[in-house]
Amino acid sequence: MSAAVKASLQEQVSQRSLLCVLEAVGVEAPDLLGEFIPDLEKLNESMDIEVRRMATSLLEICDGEKHGIERHYRSLAPNYRLGVEWGHIESVTRDSGPEPGRPLRDSEDPYTLVAPFTDEFKLLARETGLPLAGILGRAVELMRSMSNETALGERELRDTLNLSGLKFSYRRPRAKLARSALFRVVAELFDAGEIDLEAVIGLEPLLRHSDSGMLRISSLPRPPEIEPLLTGQFGSICSNFLVEYDCEPTLTFPSYIGEWVVLAERSKLQTLDWQLATQERRTMVTWSPDCLSIDGSNLEFPRVSHWYVREYRHRRDSPKDAIIVENRAERFDNFDAQWLALNPILGDRLGWNADGSGCFQWRDQDGRVAVKSVAWMDGGFHRHPPHPSDQVGSGWLVVASDLAVRTLVDATGPLYRRVAIRRSEHHDRETKERLWTGLDYVRLA
Repeated sequence: MSAAVKASLQEQVSQRSLLCVLEAVGVEAPDLLGEFIPDLEKLNESMDIEVRRMATSLLEICDGEKHGIERHYRSLAPNYRLGVEWGHIESVTRDSGPEPGRPLRDSEDPYTLVAPFTDEFKLLARETGLPLAGILGRAVELMRSMSNETALGERELRDTLNLSGLKFSYRRPRAKLARSALFRVVAELFDAGEIDLEAVIGLEPLLRHSDSGMLRISSLPRPPEIEPLLTGQFGSICSNFLVEYDCEPTLTFPSYIGEWVVLAERSKLQTLDWQLATQERRTMVTWSPDCLSIDGSNLEFPRVSHWYVREYRHRRDSPKDAIIVENRAERFDNFDAQWLALNPILGDRLGWNADGSGCFQWRDQDGRVAVKSVAWMDGGFHRHPPHPSDQVGSGWLVVASDLAVRTLVDATGPLYRRVAIRRSEHHDRETKERLWTGLDYVRLA
């Protein structure tokens, strides 16, 4: 097994993913990383700044000493200083994206080819004073050197896959190449002395691409309190699915999961018939009936951005007035890294301790579990119809003990439960949807 890992560490295409797995293992059992130290030291010379950073982090886990990201002095490629302007193309490409599910259009425009990382490249241009056009030109050059032209022009690739009956995953080949090029551009600028170590460390939150902590969180089966969608005799959804809701929306959300009070829920259920009937539910306990926003399609949770699981209990830059926070994680490769958890600022305020032994778990002063998060899964959304009798689902819950909720009420006053339910289904290539919302007081059993 170790020989296979060592061989994979030499392959650029698998390095970052494998280093993420090694980091997840190393946190639990650092001794297992010892035999990979020579390989990690070699990766500390990588032309990919993220591979270099991850290798450095793993070396620190191995020996407990602080290792800085090493600079390997190299001259800057000449085209970094070229100043050909593409601004007239940028304004056009930003307004005309492809339809969902369609391949990205073929283009020679650097702004289009490096999307969605244009803002990161602009930041590098401001940091270094180099022409943005030169930086983008170098990025595109690196993208072409790392892959064939098919990955830059997706139409031909999509045609080939369609003939084989295959579907694109969410991660588009061109976007993955653009991210790899961004990591290499940062490394080249750092090695050439155009940016210093402090700037590289400052860029780290923007370069995050995966969270090894998510590999240690196991999804549980769907709780029985979260009921599947009602279907007819042959598995098809009821005809009034979008017409009416059978009762007050707040009554359809479980107040308890087992013996635990539900503080927040984000769930999605979907049938696998041709209608693809989908129900998305969101609920959150708040101090005020007006502190949550509804954007027309969803109830919005207070957010943090691309936090690592290992950072969660130490971060104190979350929204101060929130009970629950949601992690924005669209850059992460991990599945379902958009977790829900208790606001760590609130946990501190109540004198609880984030013990790190459970899923975003907090204990009170007597050592009892007060609040924890639960990830659940029931099948995979990658499946396609028709499977009329099947449904899939996944979600996150934040649950608390009765005692913890009473502590919250004593500290802040009455709690409200705000809910939103969005249903949609497909008919004749059209998607129809409806939204229901509700508000209620939190009541304990």
